[in-house]
Amino acid sequence: VRALQAFARQRHDPPRRISLADAADDAVALVQLVAAAPDVRISARREAEPRVHESPADVSGALVGLLLDAVTALEGGGAVELVVREDGNDAVASIGDSEVRFVRVEAAT
Repeated sequence: VRALQAFARQRHDPPRRISLADAADDAVALVQLVAAAPDVRISARREAEPRVHESPADVSGALVGLLLDAVTALEGGGAVELVVREDGNDAVASIGDSEVRFVRVEAAT
């Protein structure tokens, strides 16, 4: 319930530097709570640790939408894996052929 409340409260967050991998973990946890069927396994895999300068609400909304689309498409159960990676200057979160891209920012030194 707290994860869902936190998601709902993010709607007006200003852009800031956030970890896309951490946001993916949070989105997976939220979808597991509210939308996963017992025969559906949802996970996140970090191939990189990209950071983006975006509104946390926008990132969460995009990731949750991607996950919900994948869960809805499953028939008879299965697994959904949200993969976080870098592709050039982009930070990418993908499930199969579906993905969302953000401009990656350099880590603070």
